[in-house]
Amino acid sequence: MPYVLDPDAKRVYDDGHNGAEVPLEPRLFAVLEELVRHTGAVRSKTHLLNAIGKGSTKDNTIAVSIVHLRKIFGARSITTHPGYGYRLVPNIVFLERRNNEEVLNKQRKMSPIMVDALRDLAIAASKMADLLEEEAGR
Repeated sequence: MPYVLDPDAKRVYDDGHNGAEVPLEPRLFAVLEELVRHTGAVRSKTHLLNAIGKGSTKDNTIAVSIVHLRKIFGARSITTHPGYGYRLVPNIVFLERRNNEEVLNKQRKMSPIMVDALRDLAIAASKMADLLEEEAGR
């Protein structure tokens, strides 16, 4: 289920539910934003604490944040890598809105060819679903 992360407004929207806002406290948003900006990469507890900023020196701050984010986005949305950190699972798609333009936000820079291929795949899947609905209606 795709979500839209708006870093400027510090909000997350659920595209699967008519764009309903997913309420997140600032600490959770900061952790999520760091993971989204580095989707697919393992982020250390230190990186995540730095993303939260001042006042987050408790040893369990990140672990508690991850538990809350998993409750919101699904138990399998974030993996734990003992001794290394946490990773946002790449098959959970977050979109980042910047200047009213939505772009796939992945840790590794996607080539324009890959972005075009993903868009084409999404369009083809949508057309296939329409054709299947038409066939079912006959």
